[in-house]
Amino acid sequence: IWALTFTQDELVLISAFYNSEVGRKLSQIYPQVMTETGQAFENWYQRLAEEMLDRTLLEFQQQGVAF
Repeated sequence: IWALTFTQDELVLISAFYNSEVGRKLSQIYPQVMTETGQAFENWYQRLAEEMLDRTLLEFQQQGVAF
């Protein structure tokens, strides 16, 4: 799959990156970073959904629609 997706030169660069200090660091912390990113997105999404619901209910109320 990687060989179909990347050229030989790109694979060499990717390998060099993951063998570098920062590449090794990324490999070690990637699961934690992705978990925290997912949690931050979920929190943002929840706040957005609540705000949209509040605004919608307020608009209905202003139009005389009871919920």
